[in-house]
Amino acid sequence: GRAIEAEQSFWEAMKIREVALGKDHSEVAVSLFNLAKLVQARGDIKNPESMFRRVVKIDEKSFGKDSPRVGYDTFALADNLMAQKRWNDARKELDKVVALFEKSFGKEHHFLGDVFIVYASILQVDKKYGEEEKILRRALAIHQKALGDNHNTTARTMIQLAVNLRVQEKLNEAERVARSAFLIFSNQTGANRVPAEMLGQISDIYFLILIELHYPRNLIQERIEMIHEGNDPGALPTART
Repeated sequence: GRAIEAEQSFWEAMKIREVALGKDHSEVAVSLFNLAKLVQARGDIKNPESMFRRVVKIDEKSFGKDSPRVGYDTFALADNLMAQKRWNDARKELDKVVALFEKSFGKEHHFLGDVFIVYASILQVDKKYGEEEKILRRALAIHQKALGDNHNTTARTMIQLAVNLRVQEKLNEAERVARSAFLIFSNQTGANRVPAEMLGQISDIYFLILIELHYPRNLIQERIEMIHEGNDPGALPTART
């Protein structure tokens, strides 16, 4: 919680490394990356961009343009561009990350799923819901295979897909996907259990989908209570196409 002191320490570390190792050394990039992340976390979203771009250049020179480390650096740059609401610029950087990670890890690594989730949020801003759905389905398939059907990350991806399906008025499928995710979260225990606030937000999403399906309010409450208790109420008794 002592961010100002941390920032000063990162600056000092970077300067020492620049003198001792040279300005283009990979250890300089480490200090610069940490500094940029901290500056952005403190609310400065413009200055970190030049830092991240320098990190990318240093690591490209140190490890090669196809290095996964360059992919992580570029992902951080894309995140910064998104914070600046520069969606097209962010998307271009994410395209690089996808290509690099596919080459480094293959097309089914969970890192790619994480990238696709971020990519989908840009498509959502642009209201490209069809493209967003395709990206989310690919992310979900990756997370299910890499992490398992009952992993929290898998469930988060399902919720994002359910929201997308609801926007497109694909309500029956949205209900099924949201219910599955809701159940995963409700059945988690110990360190895997999500905060009550987050579970409430998921419950609200499910509630809205059922309302739009014209499901009776008293039965909606029964279903939500069952899921909170970790029980699957099953498919809706009536379907809407």
